Amino acid sequence: MGALRSIGVIESNKLSSAARTKFKDATVETVKSGLRVGDTTLPSGTIDLGDFESLRSRQHEDNFPAWNGFYQTGLLQNIALLLDNVPDAGILKPLGIFDPTKPILMVITKLRALFDRIFSFLTVDIVDLLLENIHILFEFLDDIIESITEIATKLINEGLTAAKNAAERFLDIMVRIISRVLPNRENLDQVTRQIDSNKEEIKTEIVNVAREIAVSSELPLPTFSIPDFDLSFMPPNADISPLFATVETDGKDGIATKFIKMIVFFAKIPGFFIEKIKELGEFFDRIKTILLKILQNVAEGIVELLQFIVGIVWEQIKSLLQIVDDAILEIASLMQIVIHFSKYLAISLIAFLLGSGLVVLSAAKALDIVS
Repeated sequence: MGALRSIGVIESNKLSSAARTKFKDATVETVKSGLRVGDTTLPSGTIDLGDFESLRSRQHEDNFPAWNGFYQTGLLQNIALLLDNVPDAGILKPLGIFDPTKPILMVITKLRALFDRIFSFLTVDIVDLLLENIHILFEFLDDIIESITEIATKLINEGLTAAKNAAERFLDIMVRIISRVLPNRENLDQVTRQIDSNKEEIKTEIVNVAREIAVSSELPLPTFSIPDFDLSFMPPNADISPLFATVETDGKDGIATKFIKMIVFFAKIPGFFIEKIKELGEFFDRIKTILLKILQNVAEGIVELLQFIVGIVWEQIKSLLQIVDDAILEIASLMQIVIHFSKYLAISLIAFLLGSGLVVLSAAKALDIVS
């Protein structure tokens, strides 16, 4: 499973409803507030969007089928499916650069539903608090991994009872972490009581995670393939020749020509990045420097990675499509396609280079890919 599927951008092999809403809202905000990408500046408040802004989800898709079909299904969904083929391989691990939090992410994922139930009295989401304070998790990282390793070893060599007894140490670590991230100290005693009351259930889940880690096999060698694209946005049973008009012969590209040009362009980018990284030259050094920043401070480092990718992509796509400056909604939509592509690529590259753990999820939150 690729990184985008694991964070909920793709569901059932389609762009998730949440991802579609974020893209539409970002496009509206671009038109309303303006945006500068590269040397292209879109001024604010240029046009009144009316129903395009106010309608939500299914109603919006019904009223604006061409825009949703081309930008959401034709481009963004296919881009997401394309990038989800970049494996979360963690290829820099031999160099000592990797996301070591995958076991913690597995524990959090397993415990999320249980936490939601037993900590329902909290006004904050305990898992979101942990993700927002990933630097604190890093402080306890050695203890967490040592504890999970001990649980797995006990499970294999001595059985379930010994593993559950070893999980007591993990519970102690968990309480210490929560005490650091909880904003309201008055709730800490209640949280501790709830953990104690549900101790056996929590320990069972922790042992299950340790079992999964113990039997998991090595990741396969990185491969990258291009998926089948969703062409359902193309109108059926119609004369489609105008859609394939080109700027060279007709003075303007048709929608199908634009789609082909953009998909071919975007399909080349992941391979370009991967090949440049393999060269171990200046490009690799720049990426490595940014990744080390991300491991120290996700929020700051991910912004630098996004800016780096957008800078490479925007000018090329603008030149490729010969964008007309007064096509406001088109420019705003394409800006957001490039920005969302760059966000998705940033997440895919982090997973490809560092592996898929809490850093990927925290980076996705920092980029507002997931809520």
